[in-house]
Amino acid sequence: MDFDDANWQTHLGQKLWDLNQLALGYRYGDEKIALHYTFSPFPATQVQAFKALQCFLYQCAEGDIPEASKLYKFFDEVVTLRWAEAIIIRSKEYDDAEWG
Repeated sequence: MDFDDANWQTHLGQKLWDLNQLALGYRYGDEKIALHYTFSPFPATQVQAFKALQCFLYQCAEGDIPEASKLYKFFDEVVTLRWAEAIIIRSKEYDDAEWG
């Protein structure tokens, strides 16, 4: 993915859509629904966005996607851990916890 491309969010969103459609095909035998995704930001808390990502990963855990998809693995193994860590570290409960 070329992050210098002004439309990188749109390209990523399209890849995520395609992965989700593949998972639906594995699960229900559905044919892919054509969508030409265009990035549009929406307001969400970090926790809401994290939960949406967890839902997406759950939906995509069909067929050989968890083993074969680099995109799935990246979000499952890297993004979720880093994001969860960032959310926790910024929490008041973390700040109030004793060190050590």
